[in-house]
Amino acid sequence: MVRVLVIGAGGYIGLRFSQHLRRANHIVYGTIRTGIKENLLFVNEIIPVIGDIEYKDTTTPAWIEAIKAHNIDVVVDFTALMNFSEAILQPLIRVSKERQELGLPKLGFIYCSGMWCHGSGYEPTSDLSPTGAKTSRHQPPAIIHWRPEVEKQVVASWEHLTAAVVRPCHVYGGTGNAWDLYFAQIYAEVQEGSTKLTVQANPDAAPGLIHVDDAASAFVAAVEKLELVAGRKDQYPVFDVSTSHESIAF
Repeated sequence: MVRVLVIGAGGYIGLRFSQHLRRANHIVYGTIRTGIKENLLFVNEIIPVIGDIEYKDTTTPAWIEAIKAHNIDVVVDFTALMNFSEAILQPLIRVSKERQELGLPKLGFIYCSGMWCHGSGYEPTSDLSPTGAKTSRHQPPAIIHWRPEVEKQVVASWEHLTAAVVRPCHVYGGTGNAWDLYFAQIYAEVQEGSTKLTVQANPDAAPGLIHVDDAASAFVAAVEKLELVAGRKDQYPVFDVSTSHESIAF
C-alpha cells in the first residue's frame, strides 16, 4: 500500500489514475483548486487537498503541507505547469531533503509528460530517443517546446527524488477532449447542414493511441515499481506508453 498525492486529480487522466490506484488498495490524496470538485473526489474515495498549486506570498500550499502531514510516499503531477521547477519540483526537493536528513527514504515523484515531445516525422523514435536537443530527429511543437527541459530536470533530481517521467501518447476514451480538434470540425459541418465534410488533418499521419484506462494502468505500474526503475544516477527513467498506431485517414 502506497500513499499517493495526485496533483490534478480532478482532470481527465488524473481522475482515472486515482480510481485505478484505489482499486489497487493504495491511499490516494488529490489536489483541486477549489471545492467545486470536492464531492467528485469523495465519491471516488480520494481525499481532497484544496488550494492553489503555486505559492501565494509566503503561504505554503496545502499540497506541500499534506505531503508532510500524511507522510506521502509518491507524488504524481498531471498539471503541465510551465513554471514547473519553481512551483512543484523545487518544493518537492526541499521536502525530500528534510526526510533524507532524518534518515528517511527519498520522496517519490512521477511527472506526466507526453509523446509530443518527440515531434512529428516519419522516422521511428522511442523513449530512449533524445527530445528537444540538436541531435533529436524531430523537434516538439512550439506549444510544448518547454517540456523536454522539464523532463531533464526531473531525471536530474535523482539525488533527492526517486523520480520518473511517463509519456502517454494521444489518450482517448471517456470524456476526454483530446480529439476535439478533429470531431469539432465534423460537428460544426453537420450543424450547418453541409453535405461535404472537410477536416484539417494530415492524411498520412498515424498517431500513437492509448485508452485512458491503459494510461492509468501505466501510471499505477510506475508508482508500484518506482524504486526499481528510478532514484540512481545510472538510470534513465523515461517511459513512452502507447497501445497502437492508427491512420488519421479514418
